[in-house]
Amino acid sequence: MDTINLSPTVKFIVLFLVLAVGVYAVDLQYPYGVSVSTLYVALVLITLGSPRRAFTIIVALVCSALSLLGLFSYHIAGGDHWMSFVNRVIAIIAIWITAFLILLHKEAKEQIRTLQGLLPVCPTCKKIRDVKGNWSNVDQYLKQHQDVQVSQSVCPDCLKKYLAGTPT
Repeated sequence: MDTINLSPTVKFIVLFLVLAVGVYAVDLQYPYGVSVSTLYVALVLITLGSPRRAFTIIVALVCSALSLLGLFSYHIAGGDHWMSFVNRVIAIIAIWITAFLILLHKEAKEQIRTLQGLLPVCPTCKKIRDVKGNWSNVDQYLKQHQDVQVSQSVCPDCLKKYLAGTPT
């Protein structure tokens, strides 16, 4: 029997669609959209597991549309449309605040990953500064660490030599 191997992105999309349909079905049971439409926020939170920023935006758009669609999917007796509308607007605001925070989180995560790969090197003597602030020779440092990129920084010894050699 053959098994189907789905990519993580396809699994993510299928999970989202199943959950979105489930939340929408429950949302239709409560015409005022009091708290059910905020379950869409949980769907946006799921995008934390996806490295793609566009996926977070697409999910937020779909959840906003489903929340609005829930508003127009039934007639509310008694004319309390304003209450349902206000609740949906609050839910949509919560969806987009969550999406914005997730996008900020993903950007910060990328920046941390980039900064972790930088290596301060003295341009004069080529000593390397480690995370504790200690300076050591290039050979010694590279034996201990394998995946590094080089940036430049002046060590205290070379700074003293440079400052001692400049006329005041």
